[in-house]
Amino acid sequence: MIKKTIYITTLLFLGYNLFVSAIKFSVTPGHQWQDNIITAENYIYEQNDKKIVIVGSSLSVRLVDDLLPKNCYNLSFGGQSAFDGLDIIKKTDSQPGIVLIETNEIFRSAAEDFQNGLFMPIRYTLKKIFPALQEKNQPVCLLNTAVFWSLPKIKDLLVPGTEKKIIANGNSKANPSVGNDIKKFMLDILIADHSKPPHDSIVEEQKKKLIHYKEYFKEKGIEIILYEMPIDEKLANSKLMESVRKLICDVFPPNQYVFLQIQDCSKFSTEDGIHLDQTSAPIYTSFLTDIINRYRSGTTKKSLQKLCTEIPNDNKNSALQHCQTILQWFK
Repeated sequence: MIKKTIYITTLLFLGYNLFVSAIKFSVTPGHQWQDNIITAENYIYEQNDKKIVIVGSSLSVRLVDDLLPKNCYNLSFGGQSAFDGLDIIKKTDSQPGIVLIETNEIFRSAAEDFQNGLFMPIRYTLKKIFPALQEKNQPVCLLNTAVFWSLPKIKDLLVPGTEKKIIANGNSKANPSVGNDIKKFMLDILIADHSKPPHDSIVEEQKKKLIHYKEYFKEKGIEIILYEMPIDEKLANSKLMESVRKLICDVFPPNQYVFLQIQDCSKFSTEDGIHLDQTSAPIYTSFLTDIINRYRSGTTKKSLQKLCTEIPNDNKNSALQHCQTILQWFK
């Protein structure tokens, strides 16, 4: 009886491995930590041959995948920083042509427990051999995906047109807009947090890490583009963000590296002060994609820097009109 049970279990397990290997589909994570693991494992086991990799925090998670360049992977994580993505690129020994580094949360270090869990020798080897063990293929995750897939269709049956509105938002991880009172409360907290520069020891520690990756990528022949995600205008010129820009310019001289900054953030809207909402997320993604394509086609660093920083100060323009104006400068 025991042998028969083991035999059937083994057959079912191997069959499930064949199933998840043959059928590729997107999944709906149950929570942020699971989403981070799935994003990391997809890159580690399947997509580390991408030529363009974006590394960042939850701010960059809001970028719309469908609007990014082809052969691009968004290796950004909620609640973490660009260093988590940089560590994964190095540990997988992958060779992208361009790495885009979000700078907003550059004073936040990589999460050690997250990295250790991903690259634990036995677990790493087993997940590489048996894809059924990967986070996205867990039965609970698949069940969650089925539920979320069916909800829009059920809603559309009850309220016609609902599914079309959901599809119109594209593949964006931006959340529905929060109430104005909640947004103001969260923004006030962020203003207080951004009013102080980081301690000198933190700056020096992160500077050493950036120099390390700068030299590592240079040795590998990997190009670096730095970019700052648009945030609320009340935070854009805070002491914290000034410290971020100073650190980036110290490590990556502007005459040698592209550092994309949006000088007038009033043209973009956020949910809580730092995360782009469903309107602005696709707009900035399209803008960033055009910058990447122009960079790859040979547009000089100096020209890109100038075009990305000299933004008209016209508060009458909507965010969409503003972005369209920027893109016109490349045509």
